[in-house]
Amino acid sequence: SLSFSKRSFSNVLYKPFSQYRIPYLTLIKYHKIKNIFFILGKGVLALTNRFYHSDSNYNQFNLNPVKVYENANISKFDIISYNKNKSGVYRWVNLLTGKSYIGCSVNLRNRFYDYYNLSHLEKRKKNSIIYSSLLKNGYSNFKLEILEYCDKSIVREKENYYINLLKPEYNILNNEGLGYTHSEEGLKRRSVYRHSNLTKIRISNAAFLRKENQGELTTNHPLKKLSASLSPKLEAHLASLNLKNSYKVEITNIDTNVTNSYDSIRKAAEALNCSHNTIRKYSIKQIILKNKYQIKIFCLTDKNVEKDITKDMTNRLIHSSNSTLNIGRECKSLVVYLSPTSMGSTLKYKGFTSKLREMCQIPVHLHSIIFGVLLSDGWLYQNKSGKTLLALKQTNFEYLWLVYTKLSHYSRSLPITTKTSLNGKKFTSVMFATRVYPCFTEWYNMFYQEGKKVVPLDLYNMLTYEALAHWIMGDGTKVNKGLTLQTQSFTIQECVFIISILIHKFNLKCSIHMQRNQPTIYISSKSMEKLRPLILPYICSSMKYKIGIHPK
Repeated sequence: SLSFSKRSFSNVLYKPFSQYRIPYLTLIKYHKIKNIFFILGKGVLALTNRFYHSDSNYNQFNLNPVKVYENANISKFDIISYNKNKSGVYRWVNLLTGKSYIGCSVNLRNRFYDYYNLSHLEKRKKNSIIYSSLLKNGYSNFKLEILEYCDKSIVREKENYYINLLKPEYNILNNEGLGYTHSEEGLKRRSVYRHSNLTKIRISNAAFLRKENQGELTTNHPLKKLSASLSPKLEAHLASLNLKNSYKVEITNIDTNVTNSYDSIRKAAEALNCSHNTIRKYSIKQIILKNKYQIKIFCLTDKNVEKDITKDMTNRLIHSSNSTLNIGRECKSLVVYLSPTSMGSTLKYKGFTSKLREMCQIPVHLHSIIFGVLLSDGWLYQNKSGKTLLALKQTNFEYLWLVYTKLSHYSRSLPITTKTSLNGKKFTSVMFATRVYPCFTEWYNMFYQEGKKVVPLDLYNMLTYEALAHWIMGDGTKVNKGLTLQTQSFTIQECVFIISILIHKFNLKCSIHMQRNQPTIYISSKSMEKLRPLILPYICSSMKYKIGIHPK
């Protein structure tokens, strides 16, 4: 903790935070802190922090990762795109517990695709601690480090080297690529293991069915005797079921004009050496397979009437309304040939809109814009079901239109005008809101705690010149030759945190001023001279007066 005299405390609100000689390490590493709280008492300013940081391991072994992604969720697209066709060793670090996992891959991009595939994680979470942890804590609570890029032939060797060196807690085996070595006692127990009678019967039945499918009939097997003892009525019923669900396939060779018929789609697929899905697809689309075969599929009803399902399905799609087209196997076959926007309305595919929204992600080039907007006048709204949207209200139409054009793809309508009252005065504002998307939920978790907006802990990495420009356009006020950021919605502790980032990342001279007992951040005129050319490309013309540029 750090303490100040009563006299110095009265100045802490107005003078740069760096003059109190707080260690640089404390300021620079604020973005790693998981719990920050300040105690403001009589003449005492105390800072207490608790965080998990992996740099201690690297300092101990003199290691430097070649690439670090502080937020695995926000950096998803960077991770996937940058590691294309690369092999190497990576490390997942849990920012909540400090535990880590080390792995390797000859194709890092494909491996990271698996990590971001939730269904893949769900299926294998019982056998993987890191999968379970990612599902439990979320990607935003993990950092990804690329320890080393190396040749494919030595990735296993490098992985074992880092595992033995850093001792990651999530790795089950010390030598990851070598597998598990059973003890002699375990091997002995496995050698004397005997199946139960029930298991033996099941194995025998499975072997019989396999041999029967291969044409090796066994007349003395119990299952064979059981099938032979079936009543004629039951046999007729089973035959009718098979007939009802069967298909006849006609394949015409357009070169020789020879047509062959098959009793099932599977047999037709075997004859053409392709999958049954290929037979279905080429039949429905009426495309010539291998530039040689024309395929038609007929459904055989219990009256043995052949029905061309290719024409039937096409006609039903063209002439049917939403109320007449059934949801079933036929519709699923047609889904891939419809435009994504018409799937839900045409086929009544339940939940398809929500599936599209879950697939939607925010590209990296929009992160700085969203971050700056949320630091200023933008807000996120989360409904009871946990779904989130982003909204922005501004009196300056040009700036709002600038943001809207960047996020219009996610918006549900054009901006609308609203009336706003402030201190008894009425203003006309312009507002827009996005649709509800799951990808905005990660931003909500970053910016809100118990429904109240806070300063994100990852401010050091997320705050760029573009984000700072949007923050100034939204909440900046020109004061003489300097600029004041209206941060009244944040606490004084958070403002101290913001100043430490502005000082050490952007080299700006800042101080905290109080307006109506609420903190604001003042950027000096000399710092604005340095900052102005760096943020000018992102400032719209009607907002340039805030950084001291007036139209001629």
